[in-house]
Amino acid sequence: MTKQDALWVSIRFLGLYVLVHALFAIPQGISSAFAIVAIHHADSQIDSSEKDTTAEAATTRRLMRSLVLNSLHDFADAAARFILYTIAGLYMVRNGTLLFHCVNRTERTEPAGNLP
Repeated sequence: MTKQDALWVSIRFLGLYVLVHALFAIPQGISSAFAIVAIHHADSQIDSSEKDTTAEAATTRRLMRSLVLNSLHDFADAAARFILYTIAGLYMVRNGTLLFHCVNRTERTEPAGNLP
């Protein structure tokens, strides 16, 4: 096995590793989506049941909105990781030529006619 063959194999394995990490982002995205729906539903229930403007109700509303924003952040993070890791992993598994040429720095020799 030559150096180039070993480099191709390592690029392919790195692509598989990145694709596995893309799969790990799916459960986090699903749980964040469910949390967004559940918290938003609970927030709308609180708004409809509490007609008063007490400090406790305002604090509860702020807390619920904060939880929704946190869940939205987690969902966006999981979606971005899934998309980017999938693109990078598929590139490394299927093609990877640009990465191969960047990593495979062979010594370039001068043509015989250019020697002093």
